[in-house]
Amino acid sequence: MSQSLRLFDQFVRTDHRPASRSEPDFTFMNRSAWPAYENIREVFERWFADYPASDRNHLCTRFRKEDQSHAAAFFELYLHQVLSRLGLSPEVHPRPEFGRGRPDFAITSVNGSRCYIEANVVLKPRWDSANPLENEFLNAIDAVAELQPTQIGVAVSTKGTLKRSHQRRPVQRQVQEWLDSIDPVDLSLTDFDHNPRLCIRRDDWVAELVAFGPLPRLGRRLIQMGPIRTGFLNEGPLLADSLKAKVKRFGTLDRSLILAINTSDVFTSGGDEHEALLGTQCGVWRTDSAARPQRLHGVLFFRGLLPSNMHDVAAHMYLNPNAQADIPEELLKLSSMRQCNGEWQLKKGMSLGEILELPKDWPGEVTASKWQAPSQ
Repeated sequence: MSQSLRLFDQFVRTDHRPASRSEPDFTFMNRSAWPAYENIREVFERWFADYPASDRNHLCTRFRKEDQSHAAAFFELYLHQVLSRLGLSPEVHPRPEFGRGRPDFAITSVNGSRCYIEANVVLKPRWDSANPLENEFLNAIDAVAELQPTQIGVAVSTKGTLKRSHQRRPVQRQVQEWLDSIDPVDLSLTDFDHNPRLCIRRDDWVAELVAFGPLPRLGRRLIQMGPIRTGFLNEGPLLADSLKAKVKRFGTLDRSLILAINTSDVFTSGGDEHEALLGTQCGVWRTDSAARPQRLHGVLFFRGLLPSNMHDVAAHMYLNPNAQADIPEELLKLSSMRQCNGEWQLKKGMSLGEILELPKDWPGEVTASKWQAPSQ
């Protein structure tokens, strides 16, 4: 049965509508007739066929669910493929000799080095707000592209509570003037740290818009990501809490533990990662001797990994400066942050597109298929 199991339904797709803000990721990927999503489905099915047969059914069930379960299953499928391409022979849900629980993967190097990897998705965007007034306001912003299609996409984060309705036209005019000041060619699809931002305030409610692009074609949907609910000036404390919870869950394992984190949040920055690991208030690796966790040997951060950017998503491996770890050399082919003479230094590694053999124009055009998957 597992040999015929597929992630996506098999039928002739004719639906070219864009995703609505509240539509689950899997639902859109499964129905879309866009050639870009044909490419995505084809690659995912190939990766799924590489996944251990005994674990496919569980992964498939989660992959086809609503966004939180889907996001976790997607990340595990992605990680399994990356680790396999690096030559690390990932074992799914191994049984440690001691410690608690079963990590997502055990990886083994050709020289015998072995460690555990646990995947985690945090800060998952909420594509629809629970506040109807916020939805109304964001729909007004989204409608700007209906009036004037654009190759600029926008990611939104919000803080506070919108307590009353506001006129549409003033905010639409403000957003349009901001868009007019941006050249899509100057934008990045992945490096959100340096993309233009617009802050919109109404009473004690704040919406931050971040532009990204250029999109492959003019679109009539402006808000491509969000709203993400945030409660901090940065997300470092939330990342730190997630890391600590995972370390506590497993206790002391017989092998090194590396956490792979997909922030699923384009607003996460290197500063947030550093705060989570080394911040004086919440950092899991802060230098006071009473708080050094030797059980977490490395953290591999992915910033906002999506099916559409999995060839060039920003990803960095941080190595615990306080712990001696037996980490497979193949894993260090990824970009890594290491402490040298008290300073963190970046060592650039292979791109994920190179590792996964995905083209630079991945996932291809929305209206015309320019890319063909390599033959098996």
